[in-house]
Amino acid sequence: MYHEKKVQEGKAMLLYNGTFSDSDRGEQVIKSLNEMVNLNLNVSKNRFFNCSINLPFFEDLPDEKFIEIASEYLSEMGYADCPFLIYRHKDKKHHHIHVICTTVNYDGEKVKDFNDQYNSERISRQLERKYDLFRVEKKGLDRKKLSEINSSKFSVSKAICKCFQNAKKRNELLAIVPYSLYFEIKAQPMDNNKLLETLGESEYKELIGFLHENKLFDYLNKEKLVKVLSTIAYKTREEYENACLEKGIYIRQVFNKGKISYVYGLIDSNFYIKDTKLPGRYSFLSIEGANKRVFTFAQQKKYIRSMAERCLKESSSLDEFREKLGEKNIKLILNENTSGIYGISYQSMDIENPFTVKSSALDGLSYRDICNSLAERENIQAKEITPGATDGIKPKENILSAISTGGRKGKKKEDEEDYPIRKKKRRKGRNL
Repeated sequence: MYHEKKVQEGKAMLLYNGTFSDSDRGEQVIKSLNEMVNLNLNVSKNRFFNCSINLPFFEDLPDEKFIEIASEYLSEMGYADCPFLIYRHKDKKHHHIHVICTTVNYDGEKVKDFNDQYNSERISRQLERKYDLFRVEKKGLDRKKLSEINSSKFSVSKAICKCFQNAKKRNELLAIVPYSLYFEIKAQPMDNNKLLETLGESEYKELIGFLHENKLFDYLNKEKLVKVLSTIAYKTREEYENACLEKGIYIRQVFNKGKISYVYGLIDSNFYIKDTKLPGRYSFLSIEGANKRVFTFAQQKKYIRSMAERCLKESSSLDEFREKLGEKNIKLILNENTSGIYGISYQSMDIENPFTVKSSALDGLSYRDICNSLAERENIQAKEITPGATDGIKPKENILSAISTGGRKGKKKEDEEDYPIRKKKRRKGRNL
């Protein structure tokens, strides 16, 4: 391991061993950590959490204080019940430590790492205030990335190229700008200022109005929306929705075909978009299911069908069928009236958003189908225990009488002596 190599070179020291044994060193330390991760075989990626705590070159802390701060940091991040190691390095001018921790706790559970980056920033600022450390100001967070600057700088050129891909809009755009401009932009994109100089102020304003009217700047609004959403930290869906409203983002739940989704919007820009056109982490299912068991209607329907078919094969009565479904956390709902039962429905019981699935949506699992299946199984069982039943087997002589006497010419068929010899009829008028 990198840090153990630094220790051997005299450039680092193991400050604290938070594994099973304080006496572990070198390869034994790595082995202890791997044994903990192997408690959960489902964890194949991100098996370890690594971070460093750095001080300015003019600031220093004793080892005990470094251990205290690192332990509190891990606890706030959710890794309190995980084995960890703290190394203090001496290869830089500033004082710093490295923390290595497993992402699987002592119960064999994977620690949730959602919003780790944001939580780390928040906890770091809290520890700076608590321990009276030098406070870091992240000025770089307010700076635009080069890709964002270029995106806005060449936004009009991109919108023009996109418009020319649509035949109907292309003809309307040609009334404002010449075709030759499109080829110039395609070969060498022009920034917005150069386009203003090329077209003139009046034509440029007309062009911008046309592009806005046809929603050709939507990709910029989409980037703006995603940028704002990425700054939101939450623990529940309600917190997320309230945070969106506080930041001026329109958000609404839409129910369609058994599925709930979000519609986002920037009201000032008259821009609205479905969550299916955004990164998956902003979908309703992802937000709702961050800490809960949430499944779509299609997923629930598939699970119910699979379990119901299996339980029906193992059941001999409707009550037994209902009981077996209950063991699979599926509720069987009987629809009744004064005449009796006229239908059934199914519903999952161990999830946050259960849908009621009607039997009409599940082929072969309606009330009539289930009754017929149970009755047929009962008749088969009755035949099996009836003494002397032949189950439709014909006597031997009837079977023999049904066997064809055909075969290849010149060869006798087995048991041919049991059949009467048939003479061939001579054709009349045949010339000899």
